[in-house]
Amino acid sequence: MFVATRPDRSSDFGDVLPFDDANSPGTEATPFLADSGLTLLLASDRFASTPGHNDLVIATRTAPSDPFSSPALLANVNSSGIELAPQLSTDGLRLYFSSDRSNNDRDIYMASRASRADDFDTPARVAGLAGSSQEFGPTLSGDELEVFIASDRPGGAGSMDIWRAVRSQLGDPFEQPVNVSEVNGNGYDTDPRLSADGTELFFSSSRDGNQVLWVATRTCTQTR
Repeated sequence: MFVATRPDRSSDFGDVLPFDDANSPGTEATPFLADSGLTLLLASDRFASTPGHNDLVIATRTAPSDPFSSPALLANVNSSGIELAPQLSTDGLRLYFSSDRSNNDRDIYMASRASRADDFDTPARVAGLAGSSQEFGPTLSGDELEVFIASDRPGGAGSMDIWRAVRSQLGDPFEQPVNVSEVNGNGYDTDPRLSADGTELFFSSSRDGNQVLWVATRTCTQTR
């Protein structure tokens, strides 16, 4: 993992540097910062016997200027498959992520808990997002009523595209995902991350040959 900072959102990022708090001799991927930067969730194969077999791990700190604790496995959410792309809800009670635990078919899962002091319950697929294709992501709005995922389902512009789905209230299944045609290219578009206010969508794309980071913006009032 690497980190870059900027003084404000209108400025460019500074130098990209290794993020030693989270790095190991293994592979780290799909980081997510929660609790105003005090909780870090990511996927790592540091505890796996097979390279690339990622599990979800967590690290915490007491202040943004402090180093993170050594990442530890998240209890109850990992499987014999591969887990990636975690996102914690604003209240910390629901964990969304990707997993291929069922016949190597990657889907979106959610695990819940009664309080932050509890471990998460057994994860289940998120209703409305599972299909016969590969689903990856996810990234949700603060109210958890909007989700962006990456999927290779039919109807996209490339091999992997960004899709969007909505629901009326928490606990409802998501409606059928819709291709976000304005952000997708003819390559591999994946790893979506929505900004806290919902106005920026960061993702990686190979549309220009190499897999690099892109951002798309919109005007809205969503908050996380």
